[in-house]
Amino acid sequence: AEGGTFSKLSTVSSCTVKNPRAGATRVTLFEWCDGALCRIHTLAVIDRSDAATWLGAFELLRRELVRSFGAPDEEQTQFPAECEQDFSGCVRAGKASALYRWSWPDGHAVLLRLGEMGEVPATISVSYANPSGNPSQ
Repeated sequence: AEGGTFSKLSTVSSCTVKNPRAGATRVTLFEWCDGALCRIHTLAVIDRSDAATWLGAFELLRRELVRSFGAPDEEQTQFPAECEQDFSGCVRAGKASALYRWSWPDGHAVLLRLGEMGEVPATISVSYANPSGNPSQ
């Protein structure tokens, strides 16, 4: 990736790109199941801590996914008013979170999350999985 860092472990490859102009770092993870690509995650780690920045980015992604796939099959949101100023702190603490999930009968799934993603505590992420890598969380 131009200006990014690529790494590969046994079952996960990643590409990290910092974008100071956008105020975020994008990490794309590629997961391999039985030697084939089964999951792709794109994470945005946002530099600013305010709710407007986080929720604006999240809402933009949510609208695009709804336009592409229709209403989600599952929705969970928790955005307390107390988190307005230090939204990223609330995400790290688990007070603010969201999950939207689209699933298909053949086992494919798309997830939009705001919250922790593995060892990364505060991100907005979009994940895609084929039937062999369908994420359950």
